[in-house]
Amino acid sequence: MTDLRLQSDILEEHYQTLTSKLDVPDVFWQGKPAFVTIASKGGRTAVYLNGAPVIPSASFQISSRDFDGRLIIGNPPRAGESWRGQVRGLAVYDDALPPAQVRQDYETWSRKGRPDISATARPVALYLFDEHVGNVIHNQVPRGTDLYIPDHYVVVDQAFLRPFWVEYYPTWGYWKGVVLLNVVGFMPLGFLFCAYFSLSGQIRRPALATVLLGFALSLTIECLQAFLPTRDSGTTDLITNTLGTCIGVWIYRWSFWKVWSARIWRGIVGL
Repeated sequence: MTDLRLQSDILEEHYQTLTSKLDVPDVFWQGKPAFVTIASKGGRTAVYLNGAPVIPSASFQISSRDFDGRLIIGNPPRAGESWRGQVRGLAVYDDALPPAQVRQDYETWSRKGRPDISATARPVALYLFDEHVGNVIHNQVPRGTDLYIPDHYVVVDQAFLRPFWVEYYPTWGYWKGVVLLNVVGFMPLGFLFCAYFSLSGQIRRPALATVLLGFALSLTIECLQAFLPTRDSGTTDLITNTLGTCIGVWIYRWSFWKVWSARIWRGIVGL
């Protein structure tokens, strides 16, 4: 994958996420350095590659408010086509750079390995990644914030039982992958355990016991997934898994299935 994607996720009212994307093709090639500049102002964004514009203007906005908080540089825990490479430098400015300044920065970075901080446009953050030791990337701008490299891979803001209204996304992929598969996947559990509890005669309320078992199993899975970088912990799966268990119990309670389950159980006990 050689493309560069800029993506902005904004949480709006009613817990809906507004996602905007800007794709820049053919940016990263193996063995070839890429000097990428992104300048955004007034709701329009320009993207430059090696000092030359590849997208002069696009409807995509990056504002200074987007950088109020933590700056994280790294790969996501799960991505089919994630980028692998080395970051040689990063500079952040408080205003959109004009094309002439972008070209000058590219030439300066190419010769010196850093921008000309004596120029008119001074960066508010500059990281050269040239320490080669330790776990701190120093900001070359005085009184700037340094970057910290953790000793172990961590997932930032890992969710624990995320509310279902936050996880909801109005697409067919959400209903198919999150809802339908979770419901269907727990239906056999509800059917088989309800049959076992009913025929063994050891539990007074087999249907209720089966539903509670499905809920407990799903809750255990969701709690454990909060500690796995490639998994999400949410209440949507908890609800849909319990619903699938209930449907399995309901199917078993049909007279047809009760009769056949009793015959199979008698055969097993007889053996």
